Amino acid sequence: GASACTDSWSACAPKQAVRCSRVAGRRAVIALPFSESLVRRFAALRRQADFARLRRQGQRLSTQSLTIYRSEPLSRDPGTLVGITVNKSVGGAVVRNRLRRRIAAIMQEALPSGSPMRLLVVVRPSAAERSFGDLRTEVTSALARA
Repeated sequence: GASACTDSWSACAPKQAVRCSRVAGRRAVIALPFSESLVRRFAALRRQADFARLRRQGQRLSTQSLTIYRSEPLSRDPGTLVGITVNKSVGGAVVRNRLRRRIAAIMQEALPSGSPMRLLVVVRPSAAERSFGDLRTEVTSALARA
């Protein structure tokens, strides 16, 4: 026999309308206006070998609460790569993750967009007591010297 959808168009319309509105809602979220501030200026440094290479061969710059290793990008790098290391001696998981997020946010606003590089930021235990503003000042002055 014929299905309910082929017998009467009105029986199918509500289902179709609901499905379309969900799809349209998803499309509306995807089609939000593009904002340059939402795009990260750096990619994450992921491989342990890259971290070790930066520690061995990178130019080191130390501040009160962190150490930054800097090197020139490799030919295959998509742009600036940043690795952030927070040792367990800094604090518990909540403290370490908060510091990692803070440093990433500071790097996002402080990194120059035109010059690619590789950076490794090693956070010291004294950073846990620093405010966001103090960390920002420290990182931006260190990047200006690097």
